[in-house]
Amino acid sequence: VIDSIQTVYTDILQSAPGSVAQVRESAAQLVRFAKQTGVGLFLVGHVTKEGALAGPRVL
Repeated sequence: VIDSIQTVYTDILQSAPGSVAQVRESAAQLVRFAKQTGVGLFLVGHVTKEGALAGPRVL
């Protein structure tokens, strides 16, 4: 379980954690790993009180 995917980052990219590129690449790496190993994966993003996604809408 990865809670708050927008806080995860990868050293491959220079951008800040939470940026669109970081979220997209981090999620892609985690999904790739899960598929290669057969491990279950849950990615969690958060929603604000107003119902908007907290962080970029890239997943």
